[in-house]
Amino acid sequence: MRRTPRCASNRRNSMRSPCDPSAAPLRYFPMIYLKRLLLLACLCVPCAAASRTTNSERVSSPYARQITEQMAKLDSSDAPARARAAEALGFLRAYDAADALVARLRDESAPVRCQAALALGWCGGRDSIAPLLEALGDSDAMTRQGAHVALTNLTGMEFPFVATAPSSERSAQTERWRRWWAQAPRDRAPKDVLELLEGWKSRVRGRSASVSSIYRGPADVLVDGMIGPGFWQTKNVEFPQSCTIDLGRPQTISEVTIHQYGPRFVMTEYALATSLDGKAFDVVERKQGRTPVALARRFPPRTARYVRITSFASVNPIYPTTFFEVQVGAGDGGQASSAETLLWRCERGLRALSVLGGDEATR
Repeated sequence: MRRTPRCASNRRNSMRSPCDPSAAPLRYFPMIYLKRLLLLACLCVPCAAASRTTNSERVSSPYARQITEQMAKLDSSDAPARARAAEALGFLRAYDAADALVARLRDESAPVRCQAALALGWCGGRDSIAPLLEALGDSDAMTRQGAHVALTNLTGMEFPFVATAPSSERSAQTERWRRWWAQAPRDRAPKDVLELLEGWKSRVRGRSASVSSIYRGPADVLVDGMIGPGFWQTKNVEFPQSCTIDLGRPQTISEVTIHQYGPRFVMTEYALATSLDGKAFDVVERKQGRTPVALARRFPPRTARYVRITSFASVNPIYPTTFFEVQVGAGDGGQASSAETLLWRCERGLRALSVLGGDEATR
């Protein structure tokens, strides 16, 4: 009878093959396999040397070959070929081609200049921004538009620029871009870029919230700067139920907007009050009747640090309160953003951080 290798006894204790050398002690590994491994190791020595030679000769990958081919086409005497090459380098995210694309911003062909500007929006860097600012003054409207698109992509900023506007209007818009770039630090990301990334941790800085009870929460979702998806909710508790917003310091306010969950969860009787010390509250108003989902209340300006909304009745008494966000402002529309808007801000900030970030980028 043929003898079963000892390592087969490890099957119940390992998902590896029973003759996998790592599945059993070396002394049980068949000698014939060891000899074959030694032979293979000897054969690999010249192969490794050949590999080092091959690497030193820099045999390109298919991706690298595409970049090399398109870079060569940038010098073609045929303008459409140059334009196609610039477009392709952008799609390839060919970061090493940034300098060559910057040079093509001065190409005699407008379509080439336009495609070079757009490509820099994908693979340009900090050094590409000044040339793109110059391209805002290009004689071709499409090139100007392409430069603006690239600038917004690289910097995260969205200063307006109308490529087809009269020269005087475009000059004023360009000057705003230039001022911003002139003030941007050269070794780290501008403050404006970092602020784009603050959305996930209370964009409404310095504010906090406290509540009477919680079924769904937490309370700080009321001041996170987002109208959804998170919300604060109370359930199966007695009226009244309330939330109190701490603005962090006394401020002049004249508007409060309560973003409720939906028409089946709105308040039917509520009170709005303010306070300077969080203890003595002055009632701004108390009203009965079905409220809108976005309950916006304006009142004469007053100084307050705390704002309290109290629910005395609701359409569905099981849920006295269900709020997405509470905005408090001075009549300028508040500070909350939709989740979609906040996501877009963060995406812009991350793209810009990859271009402009210094040591702060990792943090």
